Amino acid sequence: MNEKKLDFEPKCIATGVGSLPFKDVKYTCLKVLELYPIAPYWPQLPKINFLENMSAQFSEHIPNEIVDYENEKIWIDTEKDYIKNLDEFYIKYTSKKIDNFAISSNRAKGFYKFIEIMSGKYCDDIKLLSNINNIRGDIKYIKGQVTGPITLGFSLLDQDRKPIFYNNIIQDTAVKSISMIAKWQENEFKKICPNCQSIIFFDEPYLASLGSSYISLSKEQIINQLNQCFNAVNGIKGIHCCGKTDWSLITETDVDIINFDAYNYFENFSIYSDEIIEFLNRGKVLAWGIVPTEPREDNINNLIEEIINKFNKQIEFLVNKGLDKDFILRRSLLTHSCGLGTVSEEEADKALILLNKVSENIRNTYFVK
Repeated sequence: MNEKKLDFEPKCIATGVGSLPFKDVKYTCLKVLELYPIAPYWPQLPKINFLENMSAQFSEHIPNEIVDYENEKIWIDTEKDYIKNLDEFYIKYTSKKIDNFAISSNRAKGFYKFIEIMSGKYCDDIKLLSNINNIRGDIKYIKGQVTGPITLGFSLLDQDRKPIFYNNIIQDTAVKSISMIAKWQENEFKKICPNCQSIIFFDEPYLASLGSSYISLSKEQIINQLNQCFNAVNGIKGIHCCGKTDWSLITETDVDIINFDAYNYFENFSIYSDEIIEFLNRGKVLAWGIVPTEPREDNINNLIEEIINKFNKQIEFLVNKGLDKDFILRRSLLTHSCGLGTVSEEEADKALILLNKVSENIRNTYFVK
């Protein structure tokens, strides 16, 4: 395990998982900056086009990627000119020129608009520019995200519809590609906010299938591939899994933040309390996915109270296991239980505001004197 001291006490600030259902890119970025001014994130917008879905958004640098625009599908061709293109990939990778692994603008419109707004370079709206300058003063962290190696390896198929994970050569290029994309994001964040810490999450929903007949892989494979990605990141690195998984395995990696679905699956998470406590005692952080992606119809104040009560009970569970409450809260980040890309715009608006209010209430209770 490659441990280094983590200088990060989020104190229950809020940030997002990544995906949102909106199509107005500027509106979405401004909403994120308004509601999450301490730790904003660039929005993934899968409803704009299929190239913004979890696998397509980060697969363009894998050799022999085939894009079928008509049927909105992507796969890897391991036959035609593959050796030649593989050689070219490793030349590109060993050059260590990070800009060679940029995400194309048509696959990450939210990223490029977020960077543009934050930089203020192309803004002819004086009022907006003034607001952005004010917001920039509040920002301490900028969060990015990339699909993790396990999820990308099982969601991306070859021409025979086999997951690329089972092809060691292709999977190696996938791991290296997303590692370099993560580094590229960090570099871009530094350009617009030199004093901000970067946070990069590797999204791993497929880890919820561990132990099933669908995913057959060893503990060593998972840890090794995750650590290759985590160790490529200079800043803070996190992992997001929105279902049940073997959290003891995740605590054995070099990750700094574990983002879990606290709203729906805390009971599963609590099974691993010994490992989680040890994780926190090593100076790590929990990102509690405490706000649901589809809040039920209700008065927002009632929803805030319900969510905070649920959160407090979960904190008490760890306190009863021997941890100090203040210690836990200082090492806690708040998010939605999962991405919001599949919900309606109305539900997403409600969930975004709800997370903002929950975080504000908790921080006012414990950290604002």
